[in-house]
Amino acid sequence: MPPQALLCRALAHQAQAFAEDLRTEFGLTVHLWDERLTTTQAHRHLDDAGHAAMGRKGIIDQVAAVLILQSFLEARANERGRSLGSSGSGGEAT
Repeated sequence: MPPQALLCRALAHQAQAFAEDLRTEFGLTVHLWDERLTTTQAHRHLDDAGHAAMGRKGIIDQVAAVLILQSFLEARANERGRSLGSSGSGGEAT
């Protein structure tokens, strides 16, 4: 396994352990979200928007953060929609 992959795996393990510590210590709900490739996606969005490559350094992480949050919220909304749809309660009296 390449050294970079080993480092990524170690960092992922640390993040999972930290999330578990937060859950245990404070009783928090912690959602882990895969953020791989979001920087690449952010560059594509900026390219599509016609933003010059120069000067992106200051905003690329912000755009990536927006993409991460957006994907999490969309997945959560889809999950809730499926839950409501599968519950069989369409407001009809039975």
